[in-house]
Amino acid sequence: MAEEKMNAKTLKLKEFFKANKMEMFQDQNVGDEAETTIFRSRMQVKGQLLPFAILVDRTVYTLIQVQLAPAVATGDAFVKIAKFMNDCNNRYRLFKFTISEAGDLLINATLTFQDEKFEPALLNAILAEIVKFLDAEYPALMEKVWAEVK
Repeated sequence: MAEEKMNAKTLKLKEFFKANKMEMFQDQNVGDEAETTIFRSRMQVKGQLLPFAILVDRTVYTLIQVQLAPAVATGDAFVKIAKFMNDCNNRYRLFKFTISEAGDLLINATLTFQDEKFEPALLNAILAEIVKFLDAEYPALMEKVWAEVK
């Protein structure tokens, strides 16, 4: 069996999680050229468990992605929800709202770090901001989404 290659950011993030006793993540090494590792977990927001992932690789980009709702932006609802997601992108600058190919509603935060400047504590702080934002906005966001789906 070949040894897994891990990029410097992945190693730092694993060390950060271990040092801070953050055991809620499952990690998967994708095995691609960019040495991508996906850290998966769930966050509780207003009684909902929302899956999220942190994607770390050798590029300068690190992505935090939260699934707000699975497969709701399909068929006729896609255009209405896409317009609403675009409005959200104009209103909430820290996050980007997107729709996956499967119609999942996603919220993304992209951080840029060179390997030697990677700061897991900052990534963790942005994750906390996402939770804070969703605690405040999730009910109103989802009310609008469900109105568009009907």
